[in-house]
Amino acid sequence: MESAQTESEPVKSEVKSAVASSKGKAKAKTSIWIILSILLCFTVSCGIVATGYYFYNQQQSKEAEWHAQIASVEQKLQQQNSYTAQLKAENQSVNQKSQQLQQRVAELESNVSGLAKRSPKHWMAAEADYLVRMAGRKLWLENDPMTATELLKAADQQIASMQDPSLLQIRKAISRDLSKVKSINETDITGAVFAIDGVIEQLDSLPLNQFKPKVTVQPEDNVLSESIDDWKENINKTWQALIKDFIHIRKRQGDVQPLMSPKQRWYLQENIKNKLLQAQLALYRNDEVNFHHSIQLAHKWLSEYFDLQNETTKNALNELEQLKRLTLSHTQIRRFDSVPLLKQLVTYGHLSAVREPSL
Repeated sequence: MESAQTESEPVKSEVKSAVASSKGKAKAKTSIWIILSILLCFTVSCGIVATGYYFYNQQQSKEAEWHAQIASVEQKLQQQNSYTAQLKAENQSVNQKSQQLQQRVAELESNVSGLAKRSPKHWMAAEADYLVRMAGRKLWLENDPMTATELLKAADQQIASMQDPSLLQIRKAISRDLSKVKSINETDITGAVFAIDGVIEQLDSLPLNQFKPKVTVQPEDNVLSESIDDWKENINKTWQALIKDFIHIRKRQGDVQPLMSPKQRWYLQENIKNKLLQAQLALYRNDEVNFHHSIQLAHKWLSEYFDLQNETTKNALNELEQLKRLTLSHTQIRRFDSVPLLKQLVTYGHLSAVREPSL
């Protein structure tokens, strides 16, 4: 019995080892399949994730494109709305201009019809009104009372040629305007300008006020003596007579101021010319203050730096003295009395009851 048990123990151990090995192999096979299934599941899940990410990106890009297309469509709609508003505004402005043109055409038609009904006397009244207005321009803009007087006379003749007794008010007004214009003391602006031009032309030939010292010459006794004892003095006198025409020796006391350089002389002359030209400009502008100021400065510089003994300098200073006493005329007339009457005649073709202005 003991031998049988000893024989059966190795068999049991072998069976156990076989069973254990088969169990190990089965476990190994099951672990490999599990790993493969896990890998397969992981691969499938990665593919699903990648596919989802790809489709997600595609969806995002399509949404971005859709948003861009929507924004462009909205921008085009806004532009179209702005263009529509601009076209409406332009249409309104065109309509307004069309209405204005229609009103202007209507006014022109009425004016033309009114002009067609007028008599030739209206044209003569318009010409007289133009002459009076030209007289005002000559008087106030150009300070020319003489031409203004002639223009007023021509306007009076034009009204007189109409031979209408109802226009005596206009002739009286023109007569008052003529008397006012004739009362203006006219200044010879042209003569003053020419006098200034003469002084400017003489500036280059005017001598400067240079220093001229007085030389005292001692009287010399050049008569030769007949005495033989005076032979030395006779020789000296003969020698002095020989060199008299070749050498002059003069003695001068006191400080001598240096002469003006050519550059300084040129600057002086140009400054005087500039002041005289300013005086001419002031004459044309009827500016009496600046005219007298420029003439006084030119007179001062001429008297200080040029030779007062020279006749040309004296003549230039005399011209400037006369110009300093020149007074410019200033008109006090603000308007002509005949202007409103002529305007009424040209506009309505007749005169209404108008009160004459007090003198």
